[in-house]
Amino acid sequence: MPYVINLMTNALKAVRTRPVRRIAVEAARERTEIAIRVSDTGVGANKKSWEDYFKPFVSESEPDPLLGSGTGLGLKIVRDFAGVYGGSAHFIPPKSPWSTTIEVRIPDE
Repeated sequence: MPYVINLMTNALKAVRTRPVRRIAVEAARERTEIAIRVSDTGVGANKKSWEDYFKPFVSESEPDPLLGSGTGLGLKIVRDFAGVYGGSAHFIPPKSPWSTTIEVRIPDE
């Protein structure tokens, strides 16, 4: 699950300058799929741009001295990787106290 590293790095960048810095990773078997969700209390992703963030070279992240600068390829790779296994990756409406949640679903074979 190398894509979880990208999702974690994105979450770390999002919370780095926030007063409340929380990240949650959860995984569950749901029906015939495995769902992995990464949530954070960062700045939040603009709902109107959710699909755009999965396009190549689309990024709003600021360069980070520890985690590097984003290329805008990470979420595209996450979605492509999930798709290879017949899965999907997308933003879902975050539940309180989270600002952003991304969900990856892959078939449980």
